Amino acid sequence: MNRSEINQKQKQFIYPAISNYFTDPPPLDHDEMQHVWDVEGKRYLDFYGGIVKVGVGHANLRVTGPMKAQVNKLQHSFPLYRKDRADDFWPSGKSFFPLQRQRGQPIET
Repeated sequence: MNRSEINQKQKQFIYPAISNYFTDPPPLDHDEMQHVWDVEGKRYLDFYGGIVKVGVGHANLRVTGPMKAQVNKLQHSFPLYRKDRADDFWPSGKSFFPLQRQRGQPIET
């Protein structure tokens, strides 16, 4: 579909439930680091990226590579089961949540 067909379908099926900053927004096809491309191949510098996109970039291979490897191995399981890579997330042995504590222990500030 081209830009006008995509925008028409979004107006028909999604809007006005979701507002947009543009009257004719560019439908995006893909992204890489600080750039996004529309369905017609035009490249844009992404000024609307949030804090993670600004700090990491879109589709950063240093991030998406390990994510894809983990999803291919084990995507989700019930918390009852332990994962073999839990130590990768907490190498210091400290709690991931700074205010997490045992019942009855005071919170240090």
